[in-house]
Amino acid sequence: MASSSRGMYLGTLVWALGAGAAAAQGAGAGHEVDELVVTAKGRAERIEDVALSVAAVSSEQLQRQHIGDLRDLAGVVPSLVFEASRGRASPSTLAIRGLSPNSTNKQVQSVSVFLDGVYLGGSASVLDFPELAGIEVLRGPQATQFGRQTYAGAINYRTRTATPDGLEGKVEAVLGGNRGAKQNNYDVSLTLSAPLIADKLWASVYAKDKRLGAMGTRTNALRTIDIDRQESRTFMGSLYYEPDDSFSAKLTAMSQRDRDTAPLFVTLQVQEWLADGTPTTTRGPIIWPNGTLRARLSPAYVGCESAAGSPLSCGQTRDVDFASLVADKAFADGYSLTYRGGYLEETGANNQDLYFRQTSDPFFGDQPYSRRGSATTTSASKLANPFFSATSDEFVSMSHELRLMSPEGADLRWKLGAFYYRESLSSYGAVNVTPTNLQGRARGDEEVRNLAAFASAAYDFAPGWTLEGEGRYEREENIFGACTTCLNAPSGGYKTGEQSVANTRFLPRVTLSFKPYEQAMLYALYSEGTKPGRWNQTIATSFRYVGPERNMNYEVGFKSRLWDGRAFVSAAAFYMTVEDQQFSATSTAGGAATSFVQNIGESRIQGFELEGDVQPIGGLRLRGGVAYADQEYTTSVLPDDANLKVLFGADTFKGKTSIGVPKWSGSAGADYEWSPFGLEALVGGTVTYTGLRYGDSANLAKLSPLWKLNLNAQVGDGSWLLRGFVRDLLDTDKVTSAAASATNSCLYLRSGGSFSLQPEQRCLAVGFGRGREVGLGVSYKF
Repeated sequence: MASSSRGMYLGTLVWALGAGAAAAQGAGAGHEVDELVVTAKGRAERIEDVALSVAAVSSEQLQRQHIGDLRDLAGVVPSLVFEASRGRASPSTLAIRGLSPNSTNKQVQSVSVFLDGVYLGGSASVLDFPELAGIEVLRGPQATQFGRQTYAGAINYRTRTATPDGLEGKVEAVLGGNRGAKQNNYDVSLTLSAPLIADKLWASVYAKDKRLGAMGTRTNALRTIDIDRQESRTFMGSLYYEPDDSFSAKLTAMSQRDRDTAPLFVTLQVQEWLADGTPTTTRGPIIWPNGTLRARLSPAYVGCESAAGSPLSCGQTRDVDFASLVADKAFADGYSLTYRGGYLEETGANNQDLYFRQTSDPFFGDQPYSRRGSATTTSASKLANPFFSATSDEFVSMSHELRLMSPEGADLRWKLGAFYYRESLSSYGAVNVTPTNLQGRARGDEEVRNLAAFASAAYDFAPGWTLEGEGRYEREENIFGACTTCLNAPSGGYKTGEQSVANTRFLPRVTLSFKPYEQAMLYALYSEGTKPGRWNQTIATSFRYVGPERNMNYEVGFKSRLWDGRAFVSAAAFYMTVEDQQFSATSTAGGAATSFVQNIGESRIQGFELEGDVQPIGGLRLRGGVAYADQEYTTSVLPDDANLKVLFGADTFKGKTSIGVPKWSGSAGADYEWSPFGLEALVGGTVTYTGLRYGDSANLAKLSPLWKLNLNAQVGDGSWLLRGFVRDLLDTDKVTSAAASATNSCLYLRSGGSFSLQPEQRCLAVGFGRGREVGLGVSYKF
């Protein structure tokens, strides 16, 4: 983003907040901004009393801005970046404050998702929850309160607890469509709540059927396949028990079934870069983009071929079942005991053409580009050896946490807790199926066992001043199991004996805060986080263990409600250093591409977040936020990847930044409410910005900044509500993400018409968004 554009963006944001605040101060006729309550430290607190950088999204904002999942949430929460170009359960980027996991592996993400404080794990980013009480996004390491895999941040979904006197519910239907799509989008849901025992026990149920319609179709002699159709069916039920003011328990169960077809993701060939005007560079035998990717993308490019060269059931399936229990007991002397536990099972299958191309595509004609050939390939007839991946896995996780807390009002407040977590992953591949290996196992099960104790103490040592110390001591064991049935697996390799590595670590957070007056806080903190270690999983990588990644975070912040509560502003600045950073590379040893992970050294990240919410006059609400996160590797190493070594040339990682993570991100919006003819009406809009990113580790291929404009309007009478919305009004058609192909070679068409296949040449696969969506919804509460 050019400096002038940055200045304009920041200036607009500051002007909007300042003008709104001034109007509120002068007019004296505004309404208070909603008081937000968060549970970032294990108990309900006002957001201005929490010495952390927390973005809280209320239930009203979720509805008004049509925020349905993590992809939508990332647009309105500065510093949160989420891209899922290869399918919504396969994040290419999930980052907070520029700290990217450098992996699509759901086991080693840097940001974890929680439901009512219970760890979800797996593909939690795809889950569709009922009408929520709110969402909290916590920035920076959160290990002391939320545990493992939160070394960049945590996202906590808070469900609504309904305690009606009689039957109440809500039915809602939304119909929409993306420009050029082959099918409409729809979202139909039903929520019911009722008492089972008067004033003691309540039940709630929720059901949802949701579809994002296909953006295109492919037809051949066998069948028609859809492109980027996403379907979900969700059921959720809860029992809430509160026999008296001292005890409550909430049991929640959730089941979701997802069926997604081939995503809007396509491999670009060398000649396409040239045809679309993308600058290129030649480094050794490799031709590579060296500038902004300018591909003219559409669903017409995307396809999927099976190993037989004909469409299979391409795409991803997921079956997720989750249950949790949250119980709170308050004692007469003010102490309280809380239990949080969860269990999750996820089974998924991923059938994918790793070239993401169709036959008869608009650039390459009828050449089957999803197949590999030999280095001497000169004609389409010799393009054999299709490269198709059909895999599945079973993921199981469980967690238990118990914490004891002292009375809230004392000068010295403390908490003690214990945590246990266990997960297992079993993987299968169609290519590995043999008469003696019917399941298609290529390796043994992977297990994680984590046992931790944590404690904190906060002391008000002077009027307005608080010193808080928190710490978690944990032991985590990573186990790579043996697999005797893998002996005849034609790919992948196996281990004949179990192997495990255990790591212990102490993760602290120390915070000094000062409240100059009741509605304001200044704070400074130091915290640490860690991303778990992991095993490389094939003989080609010698089953090498990759050590944990460590993050050390220094942060200062300020937050306050101003002008009689009509404005709220928060700001934080941070500096983080990362050690033993994990990095995903590809080895071509042995003639086949093998993904592996290694520790590449260190990086540093610096930046800030600024957010504001102003209600200057009755009915008008202005909100905005901007974040800057500059991540830069400080290590002078090269990855053990022959292709990347050529692309880097004489360079090293030093001075480079992670794939897919922008320096600048932000949003700004406004809502206006009024009451025509006794009804409740609202109109609003939000503009979001994602800055320039890189599509490759050498920082040669650039992804253009993205601006999106969303509009919404609604009118209702308290029971009925009619709403309309437009998402991505500007119809963004730019490349949204990119990644080097997993294959060890890239077939491309030379200018003279012959085919070329060089072992070193990689393709670059890119993803793009669904574009403009227009929709209309109606709901009824009873």
